[in-house]
Amino acid sequence: ARDGLIDSNGGIRAADSVPKLYDRMLSANKLVAKAIMLNVIKYTTTDKMAALCKNGGWQLLNQWLAEARRDENRAWRSCCSRCSTACPSLWTC
Repeated sequence: ARDGLIDSNGGIRAADSVPKLYDRMLSANKLVAKAIMLNVIKYTTTDKMAALCKNGGWQLLNQWLAEARRDENRAWRSCCSRCSTACPSLWTC
């Protein structure tokens, strides 16, 4: 948020911020950081969600969900699932 990636609603600010957010998602190692990223996605407009999806975001979200299943982390799996439910446009990418 400090560098202007996030808008006042909590979503991705601009289309040119999508690759930056994706890079941050890739480097997120802790669940807290990943959960913050999911909340940003949740409050992002549909056009920017689609851009994130095309930039590799959908594959990364699926990877996070697979990790949650593998680790039997129900809370994290639920968080990933809620993001997918809140962002139906990601299913079409």
